[in-house]
Amino acid sequence: MSNVVAKINLLMEAGKAVPGPKIASVLGPRGIPVPKFCEAFNKATSAANASYKVGDLVTVRISIKDDRSHDFTVSGPPVAYLLKQEAKLSKASGNSGKELVAKLSMSAIIKVAKCKMVDMKVDNEDSAVKMVIGTAKSMGIEVVEVNLGVDSRKSEEQVRGTVVLPKGIGKNIKVAVFAQDKHLLEAEKAGADITGGEDLIEEIKKGRKLNVDWCITTPDFMAKITPIAKVLGAKGLMPNPKFGTVTSNIAEATKTIKSGQIKFRTDKNGVIHGKFSGSVAIIYSSAIVEAAKLIVDFINANKEKMSVICAAHINELLTVEDVNKLAKLPSLDELRVKIMRLISYDIPARLALSINSSSMRLMRVLDYYSSKK
Repeated sequence: MSNVVAKINLLMEAGKAVPGPKIASVLGPRGIPVPKFCEAFNKATSAANASYKVGDLVTVRISIKDDRSHDFTVSGPPVAYLLKQEAKLSKASGNSGKELVAKLSMSAIIKVAKCKMVDMKVDNEDSAVKMVIGTAKSMGIEVVEVNLGVDSRKSEEQVRGTVVLPKGIGKNIKVAVFAQDKHLLEAEKAGADITGGEDLIEEIKKGRKLNVDWCITTPDFMAKITPIAKVLGAKGLMPNPKFGTVTSNIAEATKTIKSGQIKFRTDKNGVIHGKFSGSVAIIYSSAIVEAAKLIVDFINANKEKMSVICAAHINELLTVEDVNKLAKLPSLDELRVKIMRLISYDIPARLALSINSSSMRLMRVLDYYSSKK
């Protein structure tokens, strides 16, 4: 019985090996016929059911035996190679941990992790994801949690707003109200921490620090706080109608904010940000109906552990009621089964393929068949 006397690892392009100095210099001295090896490698890495494409960089592990025979195994592309493909990078950062060269969404990280789970020899997807994130960071790639795929340069695609957390944010929220006359009395009764009018503005202009989380004002008083707009804006405290902080109903706004209201918005990369404390889960999925079903089922079984705060689909905000409605819809797989049952067995191939295609493509195909005599 022959014994393994050497093991060699090579990075090669799947299906594209050719005899040359690079391979020959490694295999030739060990008695491996380079042309036959290339032929066997190309055949093995061109299989239709492979998890990689022809041309992808794969790892080849060659075992050489004492009788000069050999065998080899092929594993998919290295994690670094897949990450560079996802980030469309030609090379990684040359200054690990200090230079940021790209950003990737968590969905891209999960995609790479699923592809490499077998090679990583891990028991679950979470472990694979953690390993991929570690590699990404060492390459200068930042992993972002949620990317909505919107162009934040376009005002109509920006996602921003407020949401009240059902159990608060874990601390006392401090509110300052800029107003006059009856609105100041309403603010004080509603529990505002600081109230004032032009006198408060003058104090801030002279250097008074505002140790608050939110500022509220009335529409008629908005123009009067313009002199301190830079001071408030630098701390993210400038009242804004989009956040409900420019309002005539001072009492309601104060109570709502102090009960646990937070802001959220997309940054220039389409990543959503907010200030949370306590246990918060951010769930991202391209299959919105399936995700809604899983979330609602989990909440029903664990009512004390989780509740829906807010949701978004593309650039549209969804309420808790919207999520519950989505959870009641049939899944994509269920719809496919129902459609296949409703139509005849000899369904046109083009229509069958389109059932798994985008909605716009499906509409075009359906229009085509409906117009035929």
